[in-house]
Amino acid sequence: VRLKNFALKIIYLNVIVAISAGLFTAGLCNLFELEKGLLYGVFSALATFSIYNLQRLYKVIDLSQTPWLKWVKQNQKLIFILSLASGIGAFWVLINVIQLWDKRAWLLIITSSIVSVFYVLKIGGKNIRSIPFLKIHAIAFTWLIVVCVFPHFVERGVLPSVSSIAFVYCFLIAVTIPFDIRDLKYDEDYHNTIPQLVGAWWAKIIALTLFCISVFFFWLSFGDDLMFAPILLAFATVLLLLALLNKEPSDMYCAGAIDGAIGIVGLGFLLC
Repeated sequence: VRLKNFALKIIYLNVIVAISAGLFTAGLCNLFELEKGLLYGVFSALATFSIYNLQRLYKVIDLSQTPWLKWVKQNQKLIFILSLASGIGAFWVLINVIQLWDKRAWLLIITSSIVSVFYVLKIGGKNIRSIPFLKIHAIAFTWLIVVCVFPHFVERGVLPSVSSIAFVYCFLIAVTIPFDIRDLKYDEDYHNTIPQLVGAWWAKIIALTLFCISVFFFWLSFGDDLMFAPILLAFATVLLLLALLNKEPSDMYCAGAIDGAIGIVGLGFLLC
């Protein structure tokens, strides 16, 4: 019981998703053969930790019905301090990997930041999360910019290949769908998430299909790297978790196992 409670606190504090974002970013940078890959990974981890926790701090203003948000409400001061420190750390790393006069690189970061802020912040009673069909794409777009497009653009001056962008985007949509299935009992009908439109079972099939498509695009982008044992094992782990997904996945399954699997994939990329 103590171990489970500790694991839930780590999940609720967004430690796992932050570490996984960092590993996935650093791993992609390794595949792209970027020099400052580890720094981009650290930036991604710190930024994810800060943004995700600040988003939930904002959510508890209006909502506190989930166990996760109830925990956040009870620990607001600690979460705010850690989020602020992490945000400062992310900005420090950022100014060490990006040139201050590189307007296009800053535009990428500012764009992803704006999407992250208005994902929860309401204007006229609406935020990005509440716009029909947009919720999952907003998450995937933000991650795509931070973990893939931004590092590649800063070091190479060009966008990554279409196939590598397609790999990351399809992969992110696939691993985000389980969270929409989890949130079926909380999301309003107007959100029009994939599970709301087609049901949990078909949403799972879509997630599995998109994952397989993402692996195909990975092969187009990186060829024989797909046959590297740690990468194959990491992809197999994600595939298994998606296949075993039930109609009411828990926070432990989604934010623990599936988010953790993203980090395992990143680790596989790093070892390549």
